[in-house]
Amino acid sequence: MIITVDAMGGDRYPDVPIAGALLALRELPQDFSLHLTGDEGVIKQELQGKSYPEQRLTIVHASETISMDEKVESAKRKRNSSIMVGLNELKLGTSQTFISAGNTAAVMALSAITLRLLPGIERPAIAVTMPTEQGPCLVLDVGASVDCTPKQLVAFGIMGEIYAQDVLGIQNPKVALLSIGEEPTKGNDTTRKAHELFLQLKQGSVLNFIGNVEGSDVFAGKADVIVTDGFTGNIILKVAESLLPSLNNIIKKIIHECRVDQKIFALMAKSIFLGPTIGSLKRTFDVEKYGGAQLLGVNGTVIIAHGKSTPKAILGAISAARLAIQANVTKRISEKLPTSIVL
Repeated sequence: MIITVDAMGGDRYPDVPIAGALLALRELPQDFSLHLTGDEGVIKQELQGKSYPEQRLTIVHASETISMDEKVESAKRKRNSSIMVGLNELKLGTSQTFISAGNTAAVMALSAITLRLLPGIERPAIAVTMPTEQGPCLVLDVGASVDCTPKQLVAFGIMGEIYAQDVLGIQNPKVALLSIGEEPTKGNDTTRKAHELFLQLKQGSVLNFIGNVEGSDVFAGKADVIVTDGFTGNIILKVAESLLPSLNNIIKKIIHECRVDQKIFALMAKSIFLGPTIGSLKRTFDVEKYGGAQLLGVNGTVIIAHGKSTPKAILGAISAARLAIQANVTKRISEKLPTSIVL
């Protein structure tokens, strides 16, 4: 198994992608090798003095880099960028997956152009695994397709079900549609029509559709797969990422504003009571352990990592890539979709 990682992607390249790659080589099962795409000289310099199994790490030179804020039209012209080189490896079969923490819009657009969409798929979806009270939950789309038709939302549900079952190991995943109320009549026109189509699949025993869920149900773990458009999904993702840091900052501000005679007791309370609680929350709702989000719907396994990823997050993305390859998610989607959506 060969996994390609974009060494020039993310806010802190090449050190973070490379550190995450080396971490994966140390901590994950030794059933894969890594290819690093990017400037060979820069990558070699970053690897200098580091210990790693050289037989399992290959540098694939790419002379161009796509910046984080670069426009898609400009990115398309860079035929030898680290993203394009990685996607071409996937297309040619010299690698089984491509991971990038780089420019998300560029990765999505170039993936669709280079790999093409699967039969029956009109729009791809970014599927993010989120921690909940009951365990992992898959939310899609979180940014690939801002405006969606009812049929596209149903396709997201089918792809999400396969991913949740084969990668997350959830038997008979509960699939739900995100709306502003549990009633089928709630939501906008697209959501209401999508609900009707989901019910058709449920009646045909194609999908375990449990109906609508609200925003308050996401982290309660009411559903295993939550379907929404990329606009709403991206907002959910950003709120989730900011929740614990904001809580921690609020506590610090409260302590800072305490009177001097109260501050020592506030600090003791934080250390003795709040500290362990926040630590437990961080471990439970640690988005880094999932690392990356698979771009479902393209003809290949593409994992998109956050631009602010840490080495641990890159490790999580590589781990997710291994599981997706082993489960052959792309093939399973291509087999199920054409027979599922007759709408």
